[in-house]
Amino acid sequence: MVDSLRAHEGGFVDGPGGTLTFGRVLPWPERVGVVMDGGCASSCEQFILAARQSGKVTLFGSHTAGVLDHANVARADVPGHAIRLQYPTSRSMRLPGDPVDPDGIPSEVALPDTARRPLDRVRRPLEETGDTEEDPMAGR
Repeated sequence: MVDSLRAHEGGFVDGPGGTLTFGRVLPWPERVGVVMDGGCASSCEQFILAARQSGKVTLFGSHTAGVLDHANVARADVPGHAIRLQYPTSRSMRLPGDPVDPDGIPSEVALPDTARRPLDRVRRPLEETGDTEEDPMAGR
């Protein structure tokens, strides 16, 4: 990695990557609800991108913060001034095709900020479409 950084000084370098794959999909849980809002930023948004790839996951709530595309912030104090420069040191390989900034990741099912008992509003749709069979992993 150091050699690659030196060879491309002032430019971008692809970091270590890869695709995480699993040999099979486990039967439980059958459905997963993820609740999100504008407080979900950066690493939380990365989690949402990974989670939404599963057909078991439904995203509830509202848009995330939209601060994922440029990350790993470095800071530098400006000599002689009370100013601190902050700048990203990495850029997502999803760009330009699948940006998260500045709009965030939208939910699939909106939950108003004023929703009473929001977890019940998530649980009902997940249970209504679910199997009535008991979870074999319950109690473990």
